[in-house]
Amino acid sequence: MESILVLAGILFLDLTLFLAMRNKVEFQTRSILVLLAILIPAMWRLVLFQNYEDSSVFVSGEITWWAIAAAIGLPLAIFLPKIDWFKKLFEGIAERCIVFLYIYLPISFISLIFVFARNIY
Repeated sequence: MESILVLAGILFLDLTLFLAMRNKVEFQTRSILVLLAILIPAMWRLVLFQNYEDSSVFVSGEITWWAIAAAIGLPLAIFLPKIDWFKKLFEGIAERCIVFLYIYLPISFISLIFVFARNIY
């Protein structure tokens, strides 16, 4: 569910924030960069704060952390797709990773069925 919400947020950003710069040629590269701008700081933050004792420090720096990530990630997502070799690199990675989508979606659906079954019984 969280993955679906993150991807829906990415699409929402692309349809609102990047509407003036909407270009179907750059959609894939821009969406990947926005996704990376969200996921890399989120995972790095989880690596830095692994202990339950640091939860107050984790929560207190949340706004600052995401403001810095947005200030770096969103301009990169606007300007980097204009570079041809960069765009080709990310489109190549996306084309190769689409195979995992065919594996991930059925496994996620089966996992949701198990979660619902466990909660009902």
